[in-house]
Amino acid sequence: MMDFDQMDIQIDELVLDGFSSVQTESVAEVFKQELSHLIARQGLGEGLLQSRNISVLDGGAFDLRANDSSQAIGQQVARLLMTKINGSG
Repeated sequence: MMDFDQMDIQIDELVLDGFSSVQTESVAEVFKQELSHLIARQGLGEGLLQSRNISVLDGGAFDLRANDSSQAIGQQVARLLMTKINGSG
């Protein structure tokens, strides 16, 4: 794992089909916070660090329960994406 003092990650679009705009904004905010936390704790895979650019990353599908909060959904999406980024999913 490489060590960085600062890193900028740009996500142009987070697609969450089936959510209202209010839900999407709430989930996206939690997603950003959780992804930042996970990157700080786990780092990024060497493949991503070397390529420095991924044009599209399909995070895949995930299961929801009817009563899942925006907090739980945002965290789940961030964890799923980290699995994909680090090549273990």
